[in-house]
Amino acid sequence: MSLRPRICVALGLWLWFVVRVQPADAQQGVPALPDPTPASRPQQTASDAVGLIQLDVTVHDEKGSPVSGLAASDFTLLENDKQDKILSFRAFDEVAKTTDAPVKLILFLDTINLSSEQISVAQREVAKFLRQNGGRLAQPVSLFWLADSGLWVPPQAQPSVDGNGLAAGLEHSGKLRLIWSTNRTESAGASVSSSLNLLPLRAFSLIAADQRQQAGRKLLVWIGPDRTMGTGGGENLFDTIVWFSTLLREARISLYSLSLGKTAERPIQYFQPGYIYKAYVKGVEEARQAILIDLDRKVLALQSGGQAMDPSLDLASQINRCIANLGTWYELAFDAQPADRPDEYHKLRVQVSKAGLTASTNTGFYDQPYYEDRPTIASKRVSVEQLSELLATAHGSSDAEMARQLSDMELTERLSSAKLISLEAGLRGNKAQQALVALADASAFLDTPAVEIPGEGPPGAAAQREMQAKAVAYLAKTIPKLPNLFATRTTVFYAETAAIYKQAGEPGVGYQPLHVTEVSKAAVLLRDGKEVVDAGSTKRSKSKPSDNNLTTYGTFGPILGTVILDAADASGLTWSHWEQGADGRLAAFHFTVPPEKSHYTVTNCCLPDGDGTIAFQKLVGYHGEITIDPATGTIFRLALEADLKKTVPLARSDVMVEYGPVRIGRNMYICPVRSVSIMRGRTIRLMQTWDEGFRTFGPFVTNLNDVTFGEYHAFGAESRMLPGYSLDPE
Repeated sequence: MSLRPRICVALGLWLWFVVRVQPADAQQGVPALPDPTPASRPQQTASDAVGLIQLDVTVHDEKGSPVSGLAASDFTLLENDKQDKILSFRAFDEVAKTTDAPVKLILFLDTINLSSEQISVAQREVAKFLRQNGGRLAQPVSLFWLADSGLWVPPQAQPSVDGNGLAAGLEHSGKLRLIWSTNRTESAGASVSSSLNLLPLRAFSLIAADQRQQAGRKLLVWIGPDRTMGTGGGENLFDTIVWFSTLLREARISLYSLSLGKTAERPIQYFQPGYIYKAYVKGVEEARQAILIDLDRKVLALQSGGQAMDPSLDLASQINRCIANLGTWYELAFDAQPADRPDEYHKLRVQVSKAGLTASTNTGFYDQPYYEDRPTIASKRVSVEQLSELLATAHGSSDAEMARQLSDMELTERLSSAKLISLEAGLRGNKAQQALVALADASAFLDTPAVEIPGEGPPGAAAQREMQAKAVAYLAKTIPKLPNLFATRTTVFYAETAAIYKQAGEPGVGYQPLHVTEVSKAAVLLRDGKEVVDAGSTKRSKSKPSDNNLTTYGTFGPILGTVILDAADASGLTWSHWEQGADGRLAAFHFTVPPEKSHYTVTNCCLPDGDGTIAFQKLVGYHGEITIDPATGTIFRLALEADLKKTVPLARSDVMVEYGPVRIGRNMYICPVRSVSIMRGRTIRLMQTWDEGFRTFGPFVTNLNDVTFGEYHAFGAESRMLPGYSLDPE
């Protein structure tokens, strides 16, 4: 029987990562390399938009009419008076029939503190608007009615384009359906002010938080009495202001404030001295500046890019004036300038280059330090040689102290598996060993130390082509002879803990570097070229999976074929360097695959949009390195790095696999022996005020898997004849 090694891989790949991150909800990521056929290429999704901060911008001429036909070059975006680069731009023109995201209209009728005559007027005017054009609404409409008893809605499903049906529900209040009862809610706004009734603001928070789960832009018309909040302050008021500002922007809500004019029964009492709310549109920069008027609906309207309209009894006409802005708008996205502290207020201004045009959008936002991916701590950068010297002289250090020092380090070059085993043997403490493995794994995609590279020059072009041809032939010829195999996969999960904020600006849990969160063992089968994990065999160090880990599937299976085919279809393999292997020198080649040639898809589940289950998916390019035996074409190492520099949810999604000789039965095979998977991405943060919450992006964290494969066996059964056996008659 021949002992020539055979390769333990197959063409095609599905490589899955699943990430679960705290502080609030789960985040998941799925990089994949599917079968390299055109039909398998994933479609780009709307989540491809580049830029963390998204703005909806309306442009008007001097007469107040919306302006269409503008290009990205016509806009200048200023953040704190400094110009930002517009990373993505889309124009929506409903008149020209180019819009693919119709705007939803939300009518919020607030009857708190309205007289019966005012309620009748509001009821009649809103119904008049709904019944125009024969009740055929041009856009989906949702209707909410707030009374002292709670928040009510029409009986039919919302949003609806049936204006007559919505109007009928409004005109016959007995048909309305209660969705939020004030009797089942604690005293509204008690933590802010016990002397004011904040039920309208509470109801508005419920509506807006629900709309955060819906895609697309929304125009919310809040109709109510012409009141202005007082100037008192209160506990946690700044947190509430930050919450509403972030919610309206991320829910894509433009708020319009409509007030009832005078009626015979109850004249409107204006806030004295006059309408001073406009002085508060500039935004609150510090908690000590926060007062209740900062939450006035007119202030929120102007800050959201909407309007605060003059009091009137002709509400139908005013609503029509509001929706005149639905036909044309522009969507801009950008990345925020760095923030020095949590909830740092940044003012925004959009200018249009053409004379006589005015742009309206959000007037500001609250920036966070983690909106930009930057190092959490200042790491000490060391070479492999410096690390070896440090460990050689640190025998007197405690396990905890050694682990702390290693966690504060960052390698400048790759620490090989052989060197890692050697250094790990000199550490007796478990914490220090785990920290060393994390340090080594993080270096898996760096360059080989110069001292480990043989001084021999590169081979000629013909020799390089011959090596590559041998690698392709090795994959193609050995796959049909590959038996069904199974092995034990041991996964050590590492994760960072991000700094968590209890409230909008209140620091909570501090940062923790990469540390072990869980260890898992499972039987992995390679059957007919497909990888199957035996769920019943899985054993974990915890009773249930950790919430902050990266679960990797597919490194045991077939990944090499797809990479080689992608690289061949792109620029091919280019020479890198020689490396010293266990049995001789190895040849290392670089490859680069652009997105248009790639079958590498990154999917990050989940985005904060919707109910937290909407995935980000993007087809990306990638690059990496492959190391082969120049004589046989045997592949011993593959490193793949996704090109994610401008992808919002993910900053990194990489995998490295090492292969080595494994005896299975009477034969020797080249099989995976170790892999490293690294993902760095944004966490999902839950922002909450009162009893309402919504999801938004949180700090970046890194998750890492260190995986080893062992106990290889052929999958099958054996039988043999036993002599001297006789059947017992009984």
